[in-house]
Amino acid sequence: MTTRPPELAPPLPPRSIRAENAERTRVRILDAVVDLVGASGTCDFTMPEVAAASGVSLRTLYRYFPSRQHVVDAVAAVGDRVAASNLPAAEFDLIDLHAWLEEAWRALLDQEALIRAQHTSPSGAAIRRARIPFFRDVTRALLLRETPGLDDERVDDIVDTTLLVVSSSALFEFLDVLEIPIERAARLAAEAVERAVRDAR
Repeated sequence: MTTRPPELAPPLPPRSIRAENAERTRVRILDAVVDLVGASGTCDFTMPEVAAASGVSLRTLYRYFPSRQHVVDAVAAVGDRVAASNLPAAEFDLIDLHAWLEEAWRALLDQEALIRAQHTSPSGAAIRRARIPFFRDVTRALLLRETPGLDDERVDDIVDTTLLVVSSSALFEFLDVLEIPIERAARLAAEAVERAVRDAR
């Protein structure tokens, strides 16, 4: 058996290429999860299904995500980043809530199959629950900027009420059960939040 002298051995790829490949694989896995959830209408995927759908071995999948819960958390984190890209600007004013909410809900409907699937299974509920701290923090910051000086308990009440009335659950109730168009639904939800803030002042 002959070995190549070190000077003739192929160079190792730079670390950045490895990192890029690793990130591409990670994204491919998460995209496969989103596709699985969208196609099945539930978040009840298995790790072997994710591996097959993403074109990686089960061993590779577990190297990136040591457990199914890690996959659920990663999907929630992706949702956080998408949601963060739709958050209002720093100069956001409560009067802008209606327009922003309508736009945000329309963007949410671009991922309708995934969002609806999250409403149908315990795993989907886990994904939605994992996002709550992020949304609470953002909503709290916006609210405190709008109404400084409120006591913590009152702020928490308004934050939770806001999260409820602007949630995907509320959106689907407006659209599916009440059969209210998205424009009117956004206006009603925004008015409910504005009323809660006004009453707290």
